Amino acid sequence: MDDSSGFHFSEISDNAFDTVDTTSWEKISTEPAGAEIKHVLADPRDSGKRWFFKNNTVDERMRYGEDFAELLSSHLAPLLGISGATVYLAVHDGVEGIISLDVKPLGLDLVHGAVWLPSRGITDFIQGSKIRQGHSLTNIKNSLDGVLPPPGGEYSSGMTAFDAFAGICIFDAWIANQDRHEDNWAILHPLVKRTDLHQRLSPIYDNASSLGFNLSEERLLRMTEDTSSQEIEAWAAKAKAKRLERVGPDNRQLGLSEAAGMAFSMCTSAGKEHWSKRLKELDLDQVRGIPHQIPQMSVPRRRFIDKLLTVNLERIRDVCIDPS
Repeated sequence: MDDSSGFHFSEISDNAFDTVDTTSWEKISTEPAGAEIKHVLADPRDSGKRWFFKNNTVDERMRYGEDFAELLSSHLAPLLGISGATVYLAVHDGVEGIISLDVKPLGLDLVHGAVWLPSRGITDFIQGSKIRQGHSLTNIKNSLDGVLPPPGGEYSSGMTAFDAFAGICIFDAWIANQDRHEDNWAILHPLVKRTDLHQRLSPIYDNASSLGFNLSEERLLRMTEDTSSQEIEAWAAKAKAKRLERVGPDNRQLGLSEAAGMAFSMCTSAGKEHWSKRLKELDLDQVRGIPHQIPQMSVPRRRFIDKLLTVNLERIRDVCIDPS
């Protein structure tokens, strides 16, 4: 399997849902990040490619589902035509996690939003602010002026980088990702001036905080036993765009669907037409088949994800399909 971004599943496995043992892979570096450990690994068949191994969180309470969320998100994004990192389930030295292929092509640097925004004259952005000051859709749109959409996705002619970013907001609302902070989106910036290299929005990466990754198996079972699905619908309705700037005098967090609708309203006509069409044409039967290809995932988690994606798609369609 191969796509236009140059990623080849067959270089690692013939099955995109296999678990890859990376224990013997060359370790370039290790980057601790809180409870998470990230190894930077060289591709055993192509030393020019790098993979990031991230361990799955396990504590005294439960095994979290970050690995399933990352893997599923990497297969859901293309259904909306969104460019994203290639992900596999993985094990390294007996520790479960995922590997994610570096989204940065040769000759380009990855400039995270936290660096990008101030470099583009966004003076009210304060990294780490409790109210996410300056990390607003308006500032992000202004900072992306002149930038192109990501490589490897299916973006219509005339779409801007912000149109593509609005797609990320739509995707986050669909998968209930509440963690799109300023280091979870980036710009691909050419290291040298060349006519064939341009500043582009990066493909998406780091979607671990989605799809109810932190729900226990007991709660998932309870929620999916409710045939009315009211508990799942209530849970989905509470999801917030926690990393975007809060709004109003009471510093209210935007809901994920609300943020998606706001981003959609700020798109060009080409962007609105594109996302309206993609959302109308999205085939839920195709979506439902994806979780069933992960045998390690429990039945309650599969059922929860299936219902969540169905509920969230309805909510997004309500605010992100152009009536014109």
